[in-house]
Amino acid sequence: MKAGFFQSDTRTSNPLERLARLDAALAAQPLDLVVCPELFLSGFGIAENVKKYAEPEDGPFAEAMAEVAARNAVSIVYGYPELADGAIYNSALCIAPSGKHLGNHRKRLFPSDYERDLFVAGDDKTIFTLDSGVTVGLLVCYEIEFPEAARACARAGADIIVAPTACGIDWSIVSRKMVPIRAMENGVFVIYSNHVGREGELDYLGDSCVISPMGEDLARAGREEELHDVELDMTIMEKARKRLPYLDDHHEFL
Repeated sequence: MKAGFFQSDTRTSNPLERLARLDAALAAQPLDLVVCPELFLSGFGIAENVKKYAEPEDGPFAEAMAEVAARNAVSIVYGYPELADGAIYNSALCIAPSGKHLGNHRKRLFPSDYERDLFVAGDDKTIFTLDSGVTVGLLVCYEIEFPEAARACARAGADIIVAPTACGIDWSIVSRKMVPIRAMENGVFVIYSNHVGREGELDYLGDSCVISPMGEDLARAGREEELHDVELDMTIMEKARKRLPYLDDHHEFL
């Protein structure tokens, strides 16, 4: 399957402009699965925008995203501020080409007071299956930095872990070191999708990537907006897990 990320520039853009750029990029470069950044709808760094654009899972932006998914025959994962029962969650949704919502994940852990003041935490992992039969585990940003979170997805059968993020320029260690280790220690593909540009006081790192089950870069972005895709050879998972059977042996340390 062909999968990748859309690393979006948050500068001088509103949600519909970002969506239009994604649509145009997909029309020129078809994928089966694309992952957009954390809070792709609203942007991450300006609290007023997060509150302004918060909407339910089936809100107008989700409807517009479903049209993009159908038009380009692609499953799309994107972050958004989810409004539910009077609270706002830092959520990520996967929409299939059919328009079906395959999985909606609410971020469970927040690394800063900024997020704790804005969002209510979710309470469970999210696993879903694409139309192709590939199983996906969905985490948001900070969650991928925990070995336990990625391991829970792998133990639940994930072939790919996707992680929309809003990682700042000072945190290259996450995309360069931690994300490849999460892939290798679980024998899964990882797609890590970040913003680029400056938003409020936040300078985004970019550096979105697709990592193989061997822990190797299959794709890595720089500091510009781009859609990047790779062909995922799912047979590599079996080879990786035979070479280093972490999933079989980890129980010895529980």
